[in-house]
Amino acid sequence: MRNVKSALLALHEELGRLKLLGEDTVFVSDETLRSFKMYFQSSKSLQASKVPSPKVASSPVKKVVVKPVPQSPLPSIPKPEIFELPPGNKEEQWKWLRNRVLNCSVCKENVMPGKQLVFGLGSLNADLFFVGEAPSEEDALVGQPFVGDAGDLLTKILQAMGLEREQVYIGNVLNWKPDAGAGFGNRAPTKEELEFCGPYLKAQIDIVQPKLVVALGATAVNGILGMDKKRKLKDIRGQILEYNGYPLMITYHPAYVLRNGTKKTKRTIWEDLLVVMEKVQMPISDKQKRFFT
Repeated sequence: MRNVKSALLALHEELGRLKLLGEDTVFVSDETLRSFKMYFQSSKSLQASKVPSPKVASSPVKKVVVKPVPQSPLPSIPKPEIFELPPGNKEEQWKWLRNRVLNCSVCKENVMPGKQLVFGLGSLNADLFFVGEAPSEEDALVGQPFVGDAGDLLTKILQAMGLEREQVYIGNVLNWKPDAGAGFGNRAPTKEELEFCGPYLKAQIDIVQPKLVVALGATAVNGILGMDKKRKLKDIRGQILEYNGYPLMITYHPAYVLRNGTKKTKRTIWEDLLVVMEKVQMPISDKQKRFFT
């Protein structure tokens, strides 16, 4: 029962996070609905089966007021640091930047116990630069972007495009997993967090110099273009915009596909990636065009 309550709390936090990101539709499988139904039916049965205790005369009991547990305060993040990449080739600049991030005092202060900072990884000569959101639990444990289920799906998506992970570059808009304050669950990065790590992401893009940047999810868009509460991902996805002189494609995060695994969702993100392939002049087969039709 305790595990179920914890899961419900985590679900509540995740739905709140999605609402902040502008999501207004969430896919729930029949199996999940049946699990919730069984849990609530079980809870009602337990309450109905309880035999009321006999009343015992006692002295008046002082009323106890239960106060909600206060949320952990959001971290105080300073303004982003100004820096320039040193002279050198791409590999030398990348190593310098990675060392700077891994030794950044602000980044290290915000890493949760047992977790690691996450820096970008991939080909420094990639045509495509994929930008994810904040590191996941698995990312922070390993210290690499896009591991776990979302990472596995991204690998499959790349393979469907005719690519391997080693041929692209993958980074995040934030270098640490935000502390949700409960020991589990997720929290969307704050404006200050995204702004602080923004120069680190920009520097990675400048080193790689890709033909196109792909923003995966609403948080990635916020980190790249800046926060805008009026902006909805569903209204801008599939569009090619611009970021510091680089073409920018906006599409859904693989985690969204895992949560909303309908054929329509899969087809939508695949159509976006077909545009990406065409933009960078990748060959597109008839089979690839027919995916999810």
